[in-house]
Amino acid sequence: MEQAEQAQTKKRHGCRTALIVVAVVLVVVVIASYFACPHLAKYAINKTVGALENGMIEKLPEGYDAEEVRQVFREVKTAFRDGSISGPDMAPKIQNVGEYIKSALEDEELTTEEVDEILKRLRALAETSK
Repeated sequence: MEQAEQAQTKKRHGCRTALIVVAVVLVVVVIASYFACPHLAKYAINKTVGALENGMIEKLPEGYDAEEVRQVFREVKTAFRDGSISGPDMAPKIQNVGEYIKSALEDEELTTEEVDEILKRLRALAETSK
């Protein structure tokens, strides 16, 4: 029984660590890659945002529609793909969103307040780019 609990604890910590790493990578990739190689950056951003989306959907509290969350992430991915979210003026906004998601996922759970704030920031990022 004790081994099963240890394995479950390790699994949770590994998932949390992976999500934190993904969030940090998102921020670094977005800022650095837009200056170096925009095509590679778009690919990396799409994959990273997709990983964040999946991680967030797995941890959604009850009462949230996963499809609504997916739609918000689709809007952000579309804005990145179209080049609407790019350049040095968007970097602080992107970093702000990435850091908030990272801090929200550190405790391995998402509260309703955290989900609301993440969705609000993602929507603002997608809207700012229009």
